[in-house]
Amino acid sequence: MIREGQDVRSSQPPLIDTSIVSPEYFHLLGMTLLRGRLFADQDLEDTPSIAVINLAAAGAGVGLLGALIVSHLMAGLLYGVAPTDLLTFSVVALVLTAVALAASYIPALRAMRLDPIITLHSE
Repeated sequence: MIREGQDVRSSQPPLIDTSIVSPEYFHLLGMTLLRGRLFADQDLEDTPSIAVINLAAAGAGVGLLGALIVSHLMAGLLYGVAPTDLLTFSVVALVLTAVALAASYIPALRAMRLDPIITLHSE
């Protein structure tokens, strides 16, 4: 698949995936915006880009940074494990990410079973 602006000769996939959406994107999906601003009709190519960040990914990043800081304070309590053990941090991050994915999977299944036309007419 070739995306607009991607070099045809390049064999590497793009690093960032972008999508063009309408200003009603979040409303139609039934999502509430926690921070920032919604998309607007005035958004053009030369306006600053909008980044949508998954709350679970942001929480994992902040949690990992906090764990690195706190692990040095708890170094005396650890036995047989270095405070910055890469395997331990990786396994914990993967397990917590799996829990976040599992927690969002059930609501996603329920949403997939809804008929979009009936849902939009009910509002």
